[in-house]
Amino acid sequence: MYRPKKICMTMMLSAAVLSQFVAMDTYGASAANASGSKSAAAASMFTLDKLGSVTLKQNVSVKLTGMDMMTAPDGNILVYTLHYSNRSNNRIDLIDYFSKVSTPSGAIVKGKAVTSDAGKRTLHANSSQSVTYYVNIGKSSQINGIKVSMFGWDFSSPTYDKRLGGFTIPAHYSSVVPVGKSKQIKMNNYSVTAKADTAQRYKINGKVYIKLGMKLSNGGTTVLSDPGYKAYLKSAGGSVFELLPDSASTSYKLQPQESRIVYYWTEVPSTMKTNGMTLQLALEDKELNINLPVQSFKLPAAASDHAVANGKSAKVMMKQLPVTVKAESLQRMKDNGKVYMKVGVHLANGGKRVLSDPGFKAQLKSVGGSVIELEPEDDTGGSFKIQPGQKRTIYYLAEVPSNLKMDHLMMQFTQEDEGLKMTLPVKTFKLPAVSADVPAANNAVKKISINNSTIETQLKSASVFAENDTGKWSLQFRVKNLGQKSVKLPAYELSIRTAEGYSIPINTKAFENVTLKPLEEKLIDLEADVPLHMKQNMLQLQLMEPAMEGKIRFPTAFYKIPYAQEEKSHLGLENIMENSHGTFGVKLSLYQRLPWGDGDQIAARISIRNTKDSTVQLPELKAKVKADMRDLSSTAQIVVPTDQTTLAPNETVEMYVLAKVPYSYNFNQLRMELQEVSEEKVTKFLSLNTKALNNVMNQVAAGESYRISTPGKKGKSVNACLRFTREAAPI
Repeated sequence: MYRPKKICMTMMLSAAVLSQFVAMDTYGASAANASGSKSAAAASMFTLDKLGSVTLKQNVSVKLTGMDMMTAPDGNILVYTLHYSNRSNNRIDLIDYFSKVSTPSGAIVKGKAVTSDAGKRTLHANSSQSVTYYVNIGKSSQINGIKVSMFGWDFSSPTYDKRLGGFTIPAHYSSVVPVGKSKQIKMNNYSVTAKADTAQRYKINGKVYIKLGMKLSNGGTTVLSDPGYKAYLKSAGGSVFELLPDSASTSYKLQPQESRIVYYWTEVPSTMKTNGMTLQLALEDKELNINLPVQSFKLPAAASDHAVANGKSAKVMMKQLPVTVKAESLQRMKDNGKVYMKVGVHLANGGKRVLSDPGFKAQLKSVGGSVIELEPEDDTGGSFKIQPGQKRTIYYLAEVPSNLKMDHLMMQFTQEDEGLKMTLPVKTFKLPAVSADVPAANNAVKKISINNSTIETQLKSASVFAENDTGKWSLQFRVKNLGQKSVKLPAYELSIRTAEGYSIPINTKAFENVTLKPLEEKLIDLEADVPLHMKQNMLQLQLMEPAMEGKIRFPTAFYKIPYAQEEKSHLGLENIMENSHGTFGVKLSLYQRLPWGDGDQIAARISIRNTKDSTVQLPELKAKVKADMRDLSSTAQIVVPTDQTTLAPNETVEMYVLAKVPYSYNFNQLRMELQEVSEEKVTKFLSLNTKALNNVMNQVAAGESYRISTPGKKGKSVNACLRFTREAAPI
């Protein structure tokens, strides 16, 4: 990529750009690197304006206002600008005057106007104008000591000319802007503050590259366009390398009061020293087929691309915005015999505009030299938006070899550049040590991000009871949208991780088609079976997004499952239960077992009290009933004597759960679950279980009757006379 001393340009030089040489030879203050030699400091204080002026004739004078030099294979090109002032009342023909350049070596060359100024042949009365000239000064490489002499035609002289005066460039003058200083130059005929901002050295695929950043600040009120500057890197030894802009640094617009950094790249020999380098901007005079210097900037020594230390942040320019970046987390996961890594990168937008996706690629680099592509966990593209002042964590995933060493891992951002046709390094970060999957503590809140919105999650409660060789778990999971827009939740897959290394899936459709409005909260009831030979007090709930082809999945969150035995319901005692409809005081107020046809019927009266301050709409309910191990749900029904469908604050509704049981079946435990029915979805509304059962029926003497007033289906009273013994015929 590097081409020493072989420079080819195709840009036309405009008068607007060359006008930068007029009265612009001053340096701006900078808080950046103020180091430099005493001669550089002296040069920064000296301007060509101090050379004074030369009188051409009465009331007509000229000043030298700008000078720079461009290294070229066929002889170095010196460009200088003369500013003519006519304070007389007559027109002046500039063809009557000319200038010559004398080098310290003794060469004398007559100056010629550049193409854009060749038409400036007259100077109107009481006016002034600048004209830029060029000369080929051969191998001379210093401006110091050069003389510009002014001549007028004098046909009485043997040489037909007469020297009118001149300007001598002092030894301590330099046209190069010192390190860390800025300078006002012209862009599209408007003033722009320019500064050589950064110099970095990169090693890519065994080759060495230099990256330079030129900061441009538009202090005016007009939008400025890319002037098409060519850029060259000049080493301390005099070698010249053409610099190429990256894709983002071409055809740009510079808005009023806006600053941007234009980046250039070039390949250099690996042995080249990077101190004492110079950045030179130039344009080509196509008619003259020469390169004309615009401005030169002294560069600081190029810094090597050292990785940002673990725990430290670095400022990275993204879309011309300063973004503070920090690699904050590294996780490792094994799944189905494969090993995956997850890297968390924290971004803070320090700019004044919304940051869109910068298009960076990410790579994981091991100490052994392995490079593994990292994929973003979430699709970026148009959804990647970080507001000014906003902070956000982006996660990247990769499958890695199982034997990959976890110490001293690094992550590198890169960017494909179409113009340069190469992959450019952006910034490298040392990664922290691999952290274990730390689950949320018992009942703790864990925040996750979905489509840039924060969702609060919590395993709110958990309880278990034993049935045969299985622990029957009931879990209540809470989600709340803390964002300012509605969010559709992914159809999360849930499972229970055991201390023995097993993952037990939870069969649920609770997350299908769930959309949360801003600040909306939803409770989700889950059930799972865990074999009793596994440690029931060391379980974790795992939340994971649904599988997608070609996409690596990493658990979204883990939650410790607190071990608690299922709470028992006692006759006449109220328990507080919460669901997505509200919070209720639930009480088993009556239980009866009664003969019914060729079997028995159990009847449980349940009282439900609304403990909240708002009215609750009761959903359509059905009953699931289990007596010890026998499922009675097929015979179960719910009867609400009052047909009540709403509950006002502190209001109570009573309902009966009825189910048939064989008369010979004895049981000790009764479980009842009221389930909400909504289209094809069935979810738990509340549940009760009790062992305090009185299965003894009242004894009625022969010939006597016993009336039952338990409400029947649809609220109708069921009146029945019961047989007194199993041998008696039914009435």
